[in-house]
Formats: sequence, C-alpha cells, structure tokens
Amino acid sequence: MRIGFNCRFFHADYVTGVERYARNLLCSLIENNSGHELVLFGCGQESVPGFNQAEIRFSGWCGYKSAICRQLWEQIILPGLASSSKVDVLINPANTAPLRFGRNVMVIHDLAFLEHPEWFSQGFRVLYNLVVPRAARRAESIITVSEFSRSRIIELLHVDPQKVHVVYQGKDSVFKPASDEEIARTTSKFNISRPYILFVGSIAPRKNLKTAISAYNLVRQRLSTMHTFVVVGVNSFQFPKMEVTAAPEGVMLVGYAGDDDLPGLYTGADVLVYPSLYEGFGLPPLEAMACGTPVITSNCSSLPEVVGNAGLMTDPTDVGALADAICSVLTDNQLAQTLSSRGLEQAGQFTWQKTAKRTLEVLTTSI
Repeated sequence: MRIGFNCRFFHADYVTGVERYARNLLCSLIENNSGHELVLFGCGQESVPGFNQAEIRFSGWCGYKSAICRQLWEQIILPGLASSSKVDVLINPANTAPLRFGRNVMVIHDLAFLEHPEWFSQGFRVLYNLVVPRAARRAESIITVSEFSRSRIIELLHVDPQKVHVVYQGKDSVFKPASDEEIARTTSKFNISRPYILFVGSIAPRKNLKTAISAYNLVRQRLSTMHTFVVVGVNSFQFPKMEVTAAPEGVMLVGYAGDDDLPGLYTGADVLVYPSLYEGFGLPPLEAMACGTPVITSNCSSLPEVVGNAGLMTDPTDVGALADAICSVLTDNQLAQTLSSRGLEQAGQFTWQKTAKRTLEVLTTSI
C-alpha cells in the first residue's frame, strides 16, 4: 500500500503535544511499515532532522513557514500532490485534513475548539470550525487518542461511530528516569534549585496554570515549603495570551524545554502537577510517569484513561483539593514511592510500536 503522510506539522515553531504525536507516529510507521511505501508531503525546503532521508520519498516541499500559510498549503496544494503521487490513503495526524482529497484518514485529538471556544483565538476558531467538521464527515476513517475524545467526536460531529477508532499515543523512548548527572546538567541549564514542583504544558487557559499556582501558594502557607514551582511551557499562536507574564513569588517561568532536557526536569521534580481542564490525551503525565515522577492530575476528560491508578486525581477547579494532594505527596515518602512505581508500570503500557501497528490496521481497512 502507498501511504501519504501529511507533514504540515514539521515546521511548527515549537514541538507541543500534537506535533510530538505526529513526529513519533511517523518514526514508528517507518520502523513498522511491513513493506508499505511512505510518501511524505510537507511545506518547507529543508530536510527533517532525525529522519533517514534515504528511507522515504519526499514530495512537494514548497517553502511556506507561517501557520496560516501551512494551512493554505494543506487545503490548496496538498490535494494535487497526493493525487499526482497516486497514494492509496493520506494520513493527516494534526487535527485537520485537505477537503479536496477523497482518501483521508484524519487524526482528531480533541474537540476543545467546539466545547470551549473561549480558549482559542478567533482565527483559530474560524479555521477549525470551517475545516474539521467537513473533513471528518468526508474522511474514510477517523483516529482519535482516547475513548473520551471518541465519544465527543461521535456526538458533536455526527459521524458514523464505526469509522472512529481509538489508538492511544505512546511514550517516547527518551522519557525514562534520568541519572543524577543528567538532572544536575538540566537544572543547572535552567538555573533551577531543588526541590521543586513541576508544571509542563502550553501557557494556555485549558492547562489551568492559575489554579495550579493558587494551590502552590496554599502549599507554601501550610508547609513553609522551600519547593520552587517550575513552569515549563510557552504561549502558542492559537491561544489568547494569558495574564501570567511575571512569575509570582516562588514560581519560575523557564519557557520551552525540548526532549534533551525534559527527562532531567521530570526526574528531578518531586511531583508533576497537571490540573488540565480538558485533554484529548495528555502527554506530560505519561512522560512524567515514564521518568518515575509522581503525578497529580485532573479527574476529567481523558486523563483518568492515561494515568489509571498510578496518580492522584482531583477536581481541577478545586484549589483546596489540589493543594491537599500536593501536600500529601510532599510529606508522605511512602505515597510518593508508590506513585512512582505505579507510574513506571502504567507508562510501560503505552508504546509507539503499539500505536503504529494499530494505525496501520486502520489505514489498511480504510481503502
């Protein structure tokens, strides 16, 4: 089978959850393609770091860089490229798909833009409301990353349940407990002093950072803790700018951290706090568990599917409950150790090899 892969995501400014999913899925499909031919379509001229260019045929690179130009490329240029390359199916891993191509499999991570439009910029809302429902109805199959997202897609987009398939994400192999030397290198790079509590995610309303900081302030009052609250993440173009521009006392905003640094940051933390209001999957809790870090997260959307019984879950709107959970982990070594060992076991269930195998099954039954 000749599989086209929409690589619009390659030129995103930062590798966030959707981009990380797309890159890892592509790597795993290359390793597990069982003789299928992969044809990559992207909108830039340069080669892609981390991929053996000899293994794959690249087609149609055309130099666009801005987010809107990448979207226009997907709708205007990609359909012709896919048709002329005679692909049997085109997989689109980043929520949208070209409306003028008839053999799409699209990956929809969540429908937050429909359920919480206030979290997104006007341009992003207009684009996604225009493209996603139409593309979903026309797609041969839809892949999504949790049972939670599947239920919302079926209800809100009114698509045939038989064509919506859950394929869980995996954890990247770099996410494992880091050595003491690696922790020291990473914390030194970002000028972080231990002990610290960690938050990882886009600086976006749905990630609920303000509630996390409010809970941290309560923890400081209760425990007179020396822990710093370290925030790893940046604003993204699709989200309205949040008011968290200056760090309150005890809070460090360190900006973006890549895969070279995240394992050390996770492992060095006493706990990951991730009180997101809405997630299609939620990679940071999975990555933290894979590094042996205790996780506190929300009891809603997809997060219980990802974390299972390996983390503490609270109502993300309840500041007091979140502070209680943080205090419990910081003061109870046995609880922290239990969460760490359970997290390692839970994270081991999510592999990109499983993701690639199941994705290929969906692709081969979609044509």
